[in-house]
Amino acid sequence: MKVLGGRTIGAQPVSLRRQVRDLRERGMSVKEIARTLGEKASDIAPLVNAIAAEDLPQETDPGVVGLLGQSGLEHRPHRARPPRVARQRR
Repeated sequence: MKVLGGRTIGAQPVSLRRQVRDLRERGMSVKEIARTLGEKASDIAPLVNAIAAEDLPQETDPGVVGLLGQSGLEHRPHRARPPRVARQRR
């Protein structure tokens, strides 16, 4: 486990997690959060990523949304391009 300013990353105090979450909600980047907390960005990044993963909505099975297949466009007649004719120099 990494140590973050004397604290272990796996068991951060609730206050640190709350601070990081609040700063992230304000739109701060990882670097800005690290500067605000007086830590290295490389030490804060795993915590920010862990919090972001917690905030993601759980994926549910949407069921059948639509069918992939013939949209009708494939059945249009193909318009071939006329062959390019080289221009003659005068």
